[in-house]
Amino acid sequence: METAFQMVKLADCVDLLAGFAFKSQHFTNRSDDIPLVKGENVSQGCILWEISKRWSTADWPNLEKFQLRPGDVVVAMDRPWVPAGLKWAYIRSDDPKALLVQRCSRLRSNTPGLDQSFLRFVIGGPGFESYVIPITTGVNVPHISGKQILDYKFALPPLPVQQRIAGILSAYDELIENNQRRIKILESMARTLYRVTLPLECVSHSRLMHWRAGVGWRASFLRSASG
Repeated sequence: METAFQMVKLADCVDLLAGFAFKSQHFTNRSDDIPLVKGENVSQGCILWEISKRWSTADWPNLEKFQLRPGDVVVAMDRPWVPAGLKWAYIRSDDPKALLVQRCSRLRSNTPGLDQSFLRFVIGGPGFESYVIPITTGVNVPHISGKQILDYKFALPPLPVQQRIAGILSAYDELIENNQRRIKILESMARTLYRVTLPLECVSHSRLMHWRAGVGWRASFLRSASG
């Protein structure tokens, strides 16, 4: 028996929110303030938290509408596509609490018929990226509107199938992320080892060259003396 896949628009099943116009003169770099999610730190599938601008923690209770929560999908609306790929991300359970800035949109399922985890694979998939590239407009700053995002059509499987697909793909994502974390740890260990051993190698190399120079000089002297 075939499983029915219904063609829908994002507008039929998603709540889209554009971010708040935070004033840049009030940005901070204090580590205990709230990171902001804006176009510059939305990468391919993740937020680059280490380069985030921040906002005073004291304002957090007053900005509930723009607070991001685990599972939320974020799409950059200015320069949404770069050679590295579509600028989109989702908020992970271990990500810091954060606020959404203007020119970024937050997508959240507004119906039980769309699983939030499945939504991130819709946005992160090749179909949505192929849809965005030709409709991005603007000479100086390429842009996509909220309406254009919501106009995207995709095949929506039944909820159990969505959950199965999201579960399988999430497991692969987790495996990839674990391997990337291990690579970073190994790279850090290698850099540390290099910094520790390089001075010793330089000293050893210097002594070896000094010894070789001395031996060479002595050999040359002995040959000339015996000749």
